[in-house]
Amino acid sequence: MGKSINFLRVCCDAATEAAAAAAGTTTRRGSLGYGETHALETLAVEAAKRIDKHLLDIWYTRYKFKEHCLAIKRYLLLGQGDFVQYLMDIVGPELSEPANTISSFKLAGLLESAIRSSNAQYDDRDILDRLRVKMMPHVAGDRGWDLLSTLRRCQVLWNEMNHFVTNLQFYIMSEVLEESWSNFSNEMEVATDLDDPLAAPEQYLHSIVEKSLLDRLYEGIHELQARTMLPSLPSQDKNKSRSQTTDKSSEPGSWISNGRKALTQRAGEFLQNMGQELDTIAMEYITLLEGFLAQLPVEQHVDSEFLLFRLDFTEFYSQFHTIN
Repeated sequence: MGKSINFLRVCCDAATEAAAAAAGTTTRRGSLGYGETHALETLAVEAAKRIDKHLLDIWYTRYKFKEHCLAIKRYLLLGQGDFVQYLMDIVGPELSEPANTISSFKLAGLLESAIRSSNAQYDDRDILDRLRVKMMPHVAGDRGWDLLSTLRRCQVLWNEMNHFVTNLQFYIMSEVLEESWSNFSNEMEVATDLDDPLAAPEQYLHSIVEKSLLDRLYEGIHELQARTMLPSLPSQDKNKSRSQTTDKSSEPGSWISNGRKALTQRAGEFLQNMGQELDTIAMEYITLLEGFLAQLPVEQHVDSEFLLFRLDFTEFYSQFHTIN
């Protein structure tokens, strides 16, 4: 209860007397006898409940905590689709210019225009006033889009991976499982003796294994495990070292205690490191994907050709492999 009252007084600018009045606390010394600890505990619990309720009412009503959380989802996490789409359309030409020539005031005007032209205009004005434009640090030669390199590359890489996984899943569910089951059912229907229903399940399983690429995939998994088993210990040491470095950030004199400038510098280092890690992930993904696509023509089943067509229907990966 003391923590809640202090929060009301310090953070919510609410007087202790008002909080106590809302809680309905009273000593009632005349009704409490010596040794009646249970009654005193009950009184304290009830008072704490009233204080907490009053605190939450202020938190949710005056400071609109839920609305601000929803605003983070809509705007920072790009959940407000019409606002994000319109904003990207109108800032596209501006972000194509060199970063050192972009005006934050002009971007702020475009942001306000995107708000007025989308359903974002119906949000609480107190929340909309907190939507601001802040330019990230940049170096010579950067363009506006480079300030979002990290976010944009995450989205592109996610789209490529999602494209692969979605088409592979569709292939497995439709052309492998469903078609094999249909053939199995037909064979069971036209069975003429005991040998036919006994042979049908074996053919059904063989078809699944063959069309699902499980035979070569099974061998590839074992080869990958054999290659990655030896360097696992250094990787753990590296992670341990990284963890130790992270833990030191909370010590006195670290970047956290050095103020906003150090925090901005740390954020820049984080984004740079993330960009390097994305390069590694993207290169590894492309290498594995090209290896997977190169193995599909080896398969004898015609359905694997349809999977190859789905994954590379624009011949993007084929052309990329040819160029490189």
